[in-house]
Amino acid sequence: MSPSTDDLLKAIFQAELRGASISASELARHLGISPPGITQMANRLQEDGLVEYRPYRPMTLTQEGRELAAGIIRKHRLWEMFLHKALKMGWNEVHREAEMLEHQTSDALANRLDEFLGHPAFDPHGQPIPDRHGRVRTRKDILALSEAEPGITYTVVGVTDKSDDLMDFFTDIGLTLKSRITVNGKISMDESVIVSVKNYRTILSKTVAEHIYVQK
Repeated sequence: MSPSTDDLLKAIFQAELRGASISASELARHLGISPPGITQMANRLQEDGLVEYRPYRPMTLTQEGRELAAGIIRKHRLWEMFLHKALKMGWNEVHREAEMLEHQTSDALANRLDEFLGHPAFDPHGQPIPDRHGRVRTRKDILALSEAEPGITYTVVGVTDKSDDLMDFFTDIGLTLKSRITVNGKISMDESVIVSVKNYRTILSKTVAEHIYVQK
């Protein structure tokens, strides 16, 4: 399996966890691969029994593909947790390193990492870490910041976008897991959200707010 193939399986798995589907064109944009390249990968993965694919239909994982994708995500998020907890790296630093390490990690090493870390359920970004059987713990009563009510203070429990620029921005304004964030209001024209984090007041676009998950 190549890193790009691993990333494709991960993207489908995470979409399915959200109860959504993902098309070949969406995968091409998300992974930065040409549509013909995605089609070629999908056909090869279908031959290997890992995905089910028909042109112009969303790709889905087979049971074998789901187990493989869960294992890759598990390795990635365990490495993120190790880098954050053991090496004290910031949550804006760990994703890129884990992206490289996940492809070189055996199941046995992942199990040792899991044991060393005390079997964490969530990574430094608040995302669930699949267990060794591929099971994923879910949280209840959480919502995207874009759906939060004005005038209420929430606790940040996770972010789903780990791009360097966005993670650096979150760090700069003091937004981390367990941060208290107050929704001061919304701008009706574009649904941007006006928030306060600690003593910092800023406006987040709807797109950014959709990637921040909070809990009352």
